[in-house]
Amino acid sequence: MSRLDQIVNAVLYEGYILYPYRPSSKKNQQRFTFGRVYPEAYSVAQSGIEPCIMQTECLARTKSFSAMLTISIRFLQPMAREVGKLRKPKLGGQGEASFQIVPELRVDSQLYQTWQEAVEREIGPFPLPLNTTTHLSFPFCFSASQNQELICDKSGRAVGRLRRRQEALCGKIEIAAEYLELDIFKITVRIVNNTPVPREKLEEQEEILMRTFASAHTVLRIQGGEFVSMTDPPADCESAAAKCQ
Repeated sequence: MSRLDQIVNAVLYEGYILYPYRPSSKKNQQRFTFGRVYPEAYSVAQSGIEPCIMQTECLARTKSFSAMLTISIRFLQPMAREVGKLRKPKLGGQGEASFQIVPELRVDSQLYQTWQEAVEREIGPFPLPLNTTTHLSFPFCFSASQNQELICDKSGRAVGRLRRRQEALCGKIEIAAEYLELDIFKITVRIVNNTPVPREKLEEQEEILMRTFASAHTVLRIQGGEFVSMTDPPADCESAAAKCQ
């Protein structure tokens, strides 16, 4: 694993692993991650306070006509892990049985807890030749999913169910490479979350989180060129760096 990949993984899980410290945490009942990109409908309902777009801009200097930029987008998709208690335990779990979602369920010596998990998502990589001004757009979608498994006690009675579910996610990646001068390109990458949200769920934080890109970030690699420092750019790039957002 490269040093860049190590940094990327640290960024991806920062907050997700640390917060909350345990399912029973009172000060933070939900996981916290940096880089949340919320559904557009929710962002509009919040007057833009919560972002539905993440944008990265930087400068790259090419050293050859075959210079190549590679872009990847990574984020975590929240998954609800729900523990259900069967209203009527069944031997071997035969037949359908109704269950009630509970915060936790102890079966013999095992404790099952309703909790938030996540699945890694990666969009790309997108190879982009750096030899002319280019604008690209890539829509993407992940389907909703759900699976269940029985929770049985030592006697073989089914006493609960463990359900994992994910909502569908839809988004778009917009990439632009704008030639400026002196072999300098301005790179812009936008991550847009246009996952639909039913109007009646706009006030339900759990439902919004299930449709959010968590820990979203952009990974850029370049061959045949180099990135220009945005905090301490060379004199010939100061003006272009100041215009990046």
